[in-house]
Amino acid sequence: KKYVGICRNVYPGPMLVHRTERSIFRMQSNDLIHWSTPLPIIDRDELDPLDIDFEGMWGMYYEGMYLGFLRVSHTAPSSMDSWFAHSRDGFHWQRPRTEPFFTWGPEGSWDSKSVSILTHPNRVGDELWVYYSGSNGEKETAVGLAKLRLDGVVSIDAPPNTRHPKENPATLMTKPLYSSGNRLVINAEASGGSIEAELLSVDGFVIDGYSREDCDSFRGDSLAHTLTWKGNADIGECIPARIRIYMEKAKLYALQIPQV
Repeated sequence: KKYVGICRNVYPGPMLVHRTERSIFRMQSNDLIHWSTPLPIIDRDELDPLDIDFEGMWGMYYEGMYLGFLRVSHTAPSSMDSWFAHSRDGFHWQRPRTEPFFTWGPEGSWDSKSVSILTHPNRVGDELWVYYSGSNGEKETAVGLAKLRLDGVVSIDAPPNTRHPKENPATLMTKPLYSSGNRLVINAEASGGSIEAELLSVDGFVIDGYSREDCDSFRGDSLAHTLTWKGNADIGECIPARIRIYMEKAKLYALQIPQV
């Protein structure tokens, strides 16, 4: 029940030539008039290159957590892209360093030098629409529209296993999950591979009837595929449980345990 503002600090004086001293701050208010002292939530660290500067961040509350889209400018060469950040409470943020969430277009395109997300992604049907500004470095800008699959902000990817995919798949183990639901539904793309899952007790023992061998393999692309074990989709008696997922040449975007 607070208004939250995401801002940045002022440059320290004297102003630096390469301007690499900006951080992202958080402040809050009860009335949009009186604000708390801004506190830093995202700052540069030893993993960041020397030529970056934080320009700002859009934030949103999505499926029980906070997502941030950090605008990052680069001085060598001059460009701007967006990186992803996430938080459970709005105060403590993490930044995956794998690659930019949203980057510039190919050489010669209208957005080849700079892109900046203008607002948080909006759900339109089964897609997330992202409006952004772009520039080719000629001081001319335009507004573009990019689209993601639903819940497609990030994914856990399993590369192709060319040697022994059945015996040595990529695996993912969840923490113990508690839910009143009775189905395991995944948002995943495995058109050229496969996904299987097994249910384990909180202590880590496979639950009888819900092993990987019992699981009906998923091969395809779906926003909401219900996993089954020899045709059985009901997992209500297994919760709480850990889920171990086996993946081959697949992308897992999200999972949920709804009540059906």
